[in-house]
Amino acid sequence: MSAIFHLQRWILTLARCSLLADPKDRGTNSEAQRLQDKRSSLRRKLLAFMKQEADLLPSRTTTAPNLSSETTLVDSPENFIVPFPSGYPPCVRYLTYPNDTILAEARLRRAEAYEALSRIQHHLRIRSFLNAFRVKNIRGQEPNTHARELQLQVDNKVRAYVLRYRHAREHYLRLLGVTTNPNPT
Repeated sequence: MSAIFHLQRWILTLARCSLLADPKDRGTNSEAQRLQDKRSSLRRKLLAFMKQEADLLPSRTTTAPNLSSETTLVDSPENFIVPFPSGYPPCVRYLTYPNDTILAEARLRRAEAYEALSRIQHHLRIRSFLNAFRVKNIRGQEPNTHARELQLQVDNKVRAYVLRYRHAREHYLRLLGVTTNPNPT
């Protein structure tokens, strides 16, 4: 039960990130309407999730701090942060969430970290092949500019996956109770 509930939380977070990634300055009415539909859909899903969470985890509503208000949800659902167990200090986390929920998030965070590492490896491999192809085959200013733009796109994807890995690793270690020192001396 809690694994499915936790997966719903994960899907809502991905939908929120997708909505944040959409450009807001689209010109056509149909694109603006599609963005508005996505926002209202996310709002409905978040309200249903909050009701379900209040029914399934009554301890969370009494013990955990309120991270967002319902007015934030109505105004801009993409700014509403769905709290995960790793977002709380251990003393609050263990009083609020059952152990199987915490373990489910730990498994998801570990899988996310491994998947991000795999994607980093894949994109670095693409980058090295692009570089070798550019050196061997590209001549002239315009094709060279295009090749550099492709390399920049791959580098941006690598940076995004590095951030995703660091985020997943930080939350995974937080769930395990391991503290990391960013400035070892």
